[in-house]
Amino acid sequence: MKKIFVILMLVSLIGSAFAINDLQKAPAAKKALVANTHNVIAAHRDAPEFNISVAPTDIISDYYDYQIGSYNSIPIRLQSDEQGGIYMAFHGRETADASRRVYYAYIDANGALASSSTVSSNDDWEGYCGMDIDPVTGDPFFIYHDDMDGDGDYEDGFVYDMFSVMNLPGLLTTAYPAIDNTDYPDDEYIWPYAFVGPSPVEGKRRLYIYGNNYNQHGEIPSESVLFGYADFSTDDLNAGAQLDFTLFTLPYFDAMNSEGVSKRPMKSMAVSDDGKVAFIGYTIGDDVSAFDANNEFVVISDNYGEEGSWTVHEFNSRQMVDQPVNADGSAFTNPDGTPPFGGQLWEDWNYSGHLNSFFDNNGKLWFTGNQYLQQRAEEDTTDSYYPYYANVKSACYDPATDQFVVSDIYPKGEGEGLFVPWDIDGDGVANVDADGNLETVASWPIFYWKNDLAFHENDTKIIVDGDLKVCVWEDGLKNKYFNDAGDPDYASWATVPEIFISLWNGSDWSDPISINSIDTPEMAGIIPEYTYPADGLKNVHVDNDGNTWGTLYIMYLNDNSFGSSIQSEGAADGGTVQYMAVDLNFGQLVGNNDNHSNSVASAKLLGQNYPNPFNPTTTIAFNMPKTGNANLSIYNVKGQLVKTLVNGNVEKGTKQVVWTGLDNNNMKVSSGVYFYKLNTGNHSEVKRMLLLK
Repeated sequence: MKKIFVILMLVSLIGSAFAINDLQKAPAAKKALVANTHNVIAAHRDAPEFNISVAPTDIISDYYDYQIGSYNSIPIRLQSDEQGGIYMAFHGRETADASRRVYYAYIDANGALASSSTVSSNDDWEGYCGMDIDPVTGDPFFIYHDDMDGDGDYEDGFVYDMFSVMNLPGLLTTAYPAIDNTDYPDDEYIWPYAFVGPSPVEGKRRLYIYGNNYNQHGEIPSESVLFGYADFSTDDLNAGAQLDFTLFTLPYFDAMNSEGVSKRPMKSMAVSDDGKVAFIGYTIGDDVSAFDANNEFVVISDNYGEEGSWTVHEFNSRQMVDQPVNADGSAFTNPDGTPPFGGQLWEDWNYSGHLNSFFDNNGKLWFTGNQYLQQRAEEDTTDSYYPYYANVKSACYDPATDQFVVSDIYPKGEGEGLFVPWDIDGDGVANVDADGNLETVASWPIFYWKNDLAFHENDTKIIVDGDLKVCVWEDGLKNKYFNDAGDPDYASWATVPEIFISLWNGSDWSDPISINSIDTPEMAGIIPEYTYPADGLKNVHVDNDGNTWGTLYIMYLNDNSFGSSIQSEGAADGGTVQYMAVDLNFGQLVGNNDNHSNSVASAKLLGQNYPNPFNPTTTIAFNMPKTGNANLSIYNVKGQLVKTLVNGNVEKGTKQVVWTGLDNNNMKVSSGVYFYKLNTGNHSEVKRMLLLK
């Protein structure tokens, strides 16, 4: 009995060690300052109309309550309109003593959970899955780190689901290492990502991957990059072939992972439809840097990510902020005669390391993140920041002009230029309340209230679907007002984060929609943490009033106790991975909006067989919207062809075909589950039927 107990303790310790050793290393925290001001919460003046069209739905229980999806990518991917489904990837522990595993969930075209399972059969400690979907087959690729060979070191396992074989999820290939870290003894590339794009090889697509370096060689963690790609065809995927990755590092990031260097890139990657691959982000360091130093970067290849094709572009978009002034131009002082701030003020990126990026229709590259009001006094050796003065912003890089533009998302002022917390109307004059206090707009785009957890708990994401853009983040200002500032007016918000959703209508960002457990009936009793939007919109359409609507799917952890036990906050009592869908009204768009990657779901052409179950005869109906080639075939559960019912030119209209339970050799088939699949040009559908004798 004692021996069993010791073994169980060792297993628990091994799991705990992995849990610690793959968390991002936080830099030395900047000092948080509290200004002598009167804070107000910015009003959501014109938040768009929305409707929760798929109520919060459970996927699995999860006792790993931290960053269940990817750090710097989107773990929810839409298949094309032809397939119509959605894949979600996340990690979790289904019981308190289980290994952390990587899971997928498949949501069908109607928004229902159709399948959920681990992506591998190995009971390893897995996590932080990157995922993308092949646009041709609908097959998802999963890459994640785990100890595949049991030596205590991570590899980056790779799996894909052969969805297109039967138009159903669950036919997963055997996991193998796409990145074997034993090949890099001084480095450990984990937190991997996957992106599908075009290939320079005719008839193929290219799968891009990269991992971030956990090992530190400079003064701060650099997370330098091991980048790679593999070309593949539909035949490769249908055969379950292993992909052969070409791997190499990028010099720009290598230089940051060197002795004596104090610079760290916070970054994400995106792939365009015309062969561009890019990393975009900003840098941080422990030391005070010059105000004129470049702090943003784009590392881009215009030749399919090939080695030697990358160029570096650096920028400085810091907004220097003047001290508040009165209407007569004099410096504002508090009623007691003291200035509200000291030293030089500016706005800069902070606590936004979990960003992602997209190319839009015009070839521009976007990311969103958080900037904070920061301060440097002459005697300071480190910079300070004001936690209550945060601002969610978008950054846009145009490769055609080499311009980098930063814009406000929330809060926003009413005048020109970037927002300043005490100048709401943008007239250059400080806003002052009736008692003579500086009146400022407050924001905290972090779901949890503690300042020293903001590096880990930020999660600001952007999606781009054609000309439509959506920014999603979680705001914890109200729970911060109670837990941090002790304001009793916000006692009911003590454990309540808000999901904020801001929409781009072609020219500007909207005020955010707020979804929370107090104001949103569908969210009653739910504590949403680590919120991830899908990579596109479903059912984009224009209503009778000329407003454009789209449906956004969202995945999150409904935690049983507020805060991450992995970060030593909240109870380790687990939660539930959930998803929901939100219909969003973008209003009447400015500019062209004709191109959407997942605009309108395809019409269904294939009917359910009748009768079902059957013995031995059943009728299958299908519709041809126009005359053309069609193939209607029967397959068994192994994916083997059983009977071809239609193969050739079919005239427009509704057709009916009878299957008598015979195969192509006119032999009777046995009882069991069969699938019938219709292919018409670029449209494919599959349904299931049951033969009972």
